[in-house]
Amino acid sequence: MAAQIQEFIALFAGGFCIASFSGWFFHLLAHCRFLSLKRTPGLRTLRIFRRFHYTYHHRLYAPRAGFRSRRYLLGRRNCNDTFLPGVVFVVLISIVVADFRSYAPLGAAYAFYVWLTVRLHELYHLEPRGLWVQSQAWFKRARQAHDVHHMTDTVNFGATPPGLVWDWLFGTYAVSVPEAERLRARPWNLARLLGAPPSPRSFIVARLRKKNPA
Repeated sequence: MAAQIQEFIALFAGGFCIASFSGWFFHLLAHCRFLSLKRTPGLRTLRIFRRFHYTYHHRLYAPRAGFRSRRYLLGRRNCNDTFLPGVVFVVLISIVVADFRSYAPLGAAYAFYVWLTVRLHELYHLEPRGLWVQSQAWFKRARQAHDVHHMTDTVNFGATPPGLVWDWLFGTYAVSVPEAERLRARPWNLARLLGAPPSPRSFIVARLRKKNPA
């Protein structure tokens, strides 16, 4: 019995790590400009997800529009769809690779990842409502990182604290717009290599420099 519990925990943890990486990577792809090119072959599905997420969600919560609202705005499409391709991908891989006994812990891990990502992402964009989680230091740091993501489009593709670990590992984690600029300037930056937007939005950078002159 103890061995079965340990196996379940190990598979659950592994499945969660795989799901969080897939969600992070597909979110990164949604911001890559090469997906918007009509001549890019075989990427029509990813272009659709880019349009859903980048066009609608980032317009609703653009810096000038404010990062939070009284209710979560979905626009014409639910931006959480951006995270689903990664989950679908790992589920299909698991069905092919894993044995039948692994389906339960892996499925539980994938379901927990989806719930955590969708719920936290929604709370990032809601005005404070007295929920306990909104007063926690880890949540405030994660929300600040997500705000920087909306200001730059080039960093912090992990929507949850576990997802931000992948940003830290691959050099796309920043706590401020100036730091995001420095990361984006590095030739080995993954977001840059994949064709993410070339630099943070100029009016945000100019405003921050005006407030904090060097």
